[in-house]
Amino acid sequence: MAPVTLSRPSTTGRSQHVTPPEEPRPLAEELQEVLIETDEEGDIKSPPIHLNSHEDEVKKLKKKLHNLGEQHNTLLDNAKNNAKIAQNRIEALEKKVADLAEIAESLGKTAENSQRLYKEHIEHTQALVATRKDPREILRPRQPNSFNGNADKLQGFLTSLRSYQMYYPI
Repeated sequence: MAPVTLSRPSTTGRSQHVTPPEEPRPLAEELQEVLIETDEEGDIKSPPIHLNSHEDEVKKLKKKLHNLGEQHNTLLDNAKNNAKIAQNRIEALEKKVADLAEIAESLGKTAENSQRLYKEHIEHTQALVATRKDPREILRPRQPNSFNGNADKLQGFLTSLRSYQMYYPI
């Protein structure tokens, strides 16, 4: 029971006043003021001292279940995003591989063409030697073929043209 507080006696000679006692509080309010020990995660170390402890446990478990559900959904969404990113990277790599295969095929055709031209040059040189022409005539550059507008063959055309003009100045 709460202590009774008496008021100071007045100097006028009146009687002393007594304050009424406080009303008793419900047990649930008093139990909420009791300090409950918790660990780092906020879980209660010692069980509460009230009758609804199983309801609190159910609430805690429901909250944990809800949090786990949210974590599961987040992880699932992250996994889906990672799968999409991986699929996009795989497609990009497949495209790069296809491009590299195309480049390799183009290089192979260019190498075959170079070998064919080299063999033609050797055969032409051998034919000129067999006819016993002047070595200067054998080494004389041939007139370059006309330029067809292909940008890939521009450098070769200009080199042939320069050699031809150096040998036959205008």
